[in-house]
Amino acid sequence: MSFRHVARVAFALSIAFLFHSQQALAATPAYDQCVYALDQTAANALSISGAVSINTPSCGVVVDSSSSKAFTFSGAGNFTAKYFDVVGGYSTSGAVTLSPKPVTGSAYQADPLAFLVPPVGSSCTYTNFKVSTGSSTLNPGTYCNGITISGATTVTFNPGTYILMGGGLNVSGASIIKGSGVTFFLTQGLGYSYGPLTVSGAVIATLSAPTNGSYNGILFYQDKSIGTGKAANTVTGSSSSSLTGVLYFPTTALSLSGAESTGNCLILVADTISLTGAASLGNGCSGVSPLQPPTPVAVSIAPTTATLYGGQTQQLTATVINTTNTAVTWTISPATGAGTISTSGLYTAPTTISTQQTVTVTATSQASTTASASSTVTLMPKTTPTITWATPAAITYGTALSATQLDATASVAGTFAYTSASGTVLTAGSQTLSVTFTPTNTTVYNTATASVPLTVSKVVLTVTAGNASRAYGAANPAFTGHHHRLCQRRHLQRGGRRGHPDDNGDLELCAGKLFHHCGGGHALGGQLQLQFRRGHTDCDHGLANDQLHRASFSGNLWSRTDHSVGNGKLRFVGNSQPRLRSRIS
Repeated sequence: MSFRHVARVAFALSIAFLFHSQQALAATPAYDQCVYALDQTAANALSISGAVSINTPSCGVVVDSSSSKAFTFSGAGNFTAKYFDVVGGYSTSGAVTLSPKPVTGSAYQADPLAFLVPPVGSSCTYTNFKVSTGSSTLNPGTYCNGITISGATTVTFNPGTYILMGGGLNVSGASIIKGSGVTFFLTQGLGYSYGPLTVSGAVIATLSAPTNGSYNGILFYQDKSIGTGKAANTVTGSSSSSLTGVLYFPTTALSLSGAESTGNCLILVADTISLTGAASLGNGCSGVSPLQPPTPVAVSIAPTTATLYGGQTQQLTATVINTTNTAVTWTISPATGAGTISTSGLYTAPTTISTQQTVTVTATSQASTTASASSTVTLMPKTTPTITWATPAAITYGTALSATQLDATASVAGTFAYTSASGTVLTAGSQTLSVTFTPTNTTVYNTATASVPLTVSKVVLTVTAGNASRAYGAANPAFTGHHHRLCQRRHLQRGGRRGHPDDNGDLELCAGKLFHHCGGGHALGGQLQLQFRRGHTDCDHGLANDQLHRASFSGNLWSRTDHSVGNGKLRFVGNSQPRLRSRIS
């Protein structure tokens, strides 16, 4: 098409991962390229023709083709750049001037926009969208089979990402298209084939890319996965047009002519690039280059390690930098039987832990799923405290248990419960003492038990004979003696006849006599019960005559009218003969 005004295209960029070969020793890349032809073998990978005047002294040009004619410039004009890096060769024809002289045999420089992540369109928002009259305002979404604009119509694009699922973007006639903060993603899928960008006729296009976010500075973005061999992209239009941002077509050709970008930044990155017509380029870029890779999203987590017991919790905190979206997704490995994690990062250990195990808790950035951080949680089973309890020395029957025997210790703090308890008097023989230890910290430690043997020795009975003398020839006198350690007190329960109250006391067998003491005392071994049918006795009176013919007896004893107890006689001192029932067990 013809142009009434000299077209101007201002190129300015900063390209990720790349810097001019003459700046190889620089500490950081310059990010100063504004024209980038990616094809590695094509002739005319960068082709400029016509009355072109390009003056971009701060902007570099990179041609990756190894062809001897990788870069060609014909016609009448001049091209001033910061540098020309050409892997292969270049050629000029006509009255053209290149400044500085291109450097051939330069090193290959990779796609500067390889870091971009394509947007995802899973379903059609619009299908076969076409407009030819009036004014329309479009919203971001997935446009299946593309967008077609023709005639004398005005279309305004609201900010956001427009996924052209096949069909591409076709603008023609005297249409006016405008939009700020927009990105057009050209791809294929959902049954729709790829279509290119085509702007033709007297179209006035005033479009600018976003100035932040994932697609900062990206105006047009062709899906790299569609491969090569697709239709070329062409942009022609009025000198009133203004395109601000990056035109990125990594596997397809781009032909640009007649598009003006007064004082703005226009960056061309394509498989091959063709500039024709009367084009005057200028560098008006400012701020962060849209081709400079964003600082990677990074995630950190605290604490990085933790040790928990059954049912315990640990609050984990994830910090996300280099993005405005600081949300994370929490996961646990292994996924089952290893506890739970809340959306806020609160980890809860399983209630029961049988063996020690390791759990990995991971926080993954929702802004960049490749950024994550993990914390290692060690799950510990409860341990059983060690109880130390030496076997106590033997005791004599009648000795109450005390701290001398009940002296167990544990390896951790807690309380002891003994069986039998302190103060208990055990029967003679081999006994077993047991203890249950309850730790203070029941989350970390189990309850423990232990036991020790205890020998309870019988009481030793000592009989001492009394001294006696006689005169020569006299009859032998009666000998007497007394007992030691024969006293054994048994608890007494006495029931009175009707109208007489019951009372309790102790029955003591001592030195061959039975005595009743009201109140007090402890049952040592078995129990003696006396039931009075008539009569009663006072406290502290002997319950037998001067002698008991049997000092010890066992089993059940039944006293009738004659009150026989074994081979002896039993009566209450000072009372008439009662009917007495007695039992020892």
